[in-house]
Amino acid sequence: MAIARRKRSGMFGLVVTLVGVLLISGAPMVKAAEPSTGGVLPPNAQPLGYSLRDMARKIAGFTSSGNKPEYFPHSRLQILYYDGSEGAPPPDVTFEGGGVTVSGANSFTVTQGTQFYVPVQSASDSSPVVGNWPDRNGAVPYFFGPSQLGADNYRVIIDGVSTTLTPDYLVGPIPVTHLYDYDPTTGGTEGHEIITIAAFVDALPVGTHTVRIVGRLAGQGIFATYGWTHYGLDFTYTVTVTP
Repeated sequence: MAIARRKRSGMFGLVVTLVGVLLISGAPMVKAAEPSTGGVLPPNAQPLGYSLRDMARKIAGFTSSGNKPEYFPHSRLQILYYDGSEGAPPPDVTFEGGGVTVSGANSFTVTQGTQFYVPVQSASDSSPVVGNWPDRNGAVPYFFGPSQLGADNYRVIIDGVSTTLTPDYLVGPIPVTHLYDYDPTTGGTEGHEIITIAAFVDALPVGTHTVRIVGRLAGQGIFATYGWTHYGLDFTYTVTVTP
């Protein structure tokens, strides 16, 4: 597995650089038919025809590269992501209680009616793989199980209103053709599948809003592979919606 590492210049981004499970995720803005009060959509929602599975596949190369702009995917949704471009401020990395937490921020300005895709955490089968990489039916116990990744308390918080991402928001393993987190100097193997937890957010009212993503991986597999008690994330996006 890869915990978001920065490849050939920088990740986490969501996201980050550390090693190879990544976080994630921006894209062009679009107009929905009607403005709304905003909020996390149900996991089976398909804004503008996109499913969570569609977007996970579309964004795999971008997130595994450390959010490098040259791998940014075309999408009619606005993707919220950490800026991994050359020269951008690196994310903050905090070591506490035997674990690691990566945090950062980014800002977006969109027009009224824009809907959002918010990637939160991904894992791939790039080396080193944490635990036992699952088949198509084993993503949930792999991602949430305490003996594997041990995902804990993943949430999207919009203007202080928190939504817990249940297993229904998880997709994968999904075959992909472009994963950029492979580093031949490590002697690892390049991955071809991803698992991603993410959410769609409906159009927000005109004004300034905050969208925060938090959560951590605290399973036995994380400790066995990296020696960390947990690997957490805490990213805040400021979204300004204009008429």
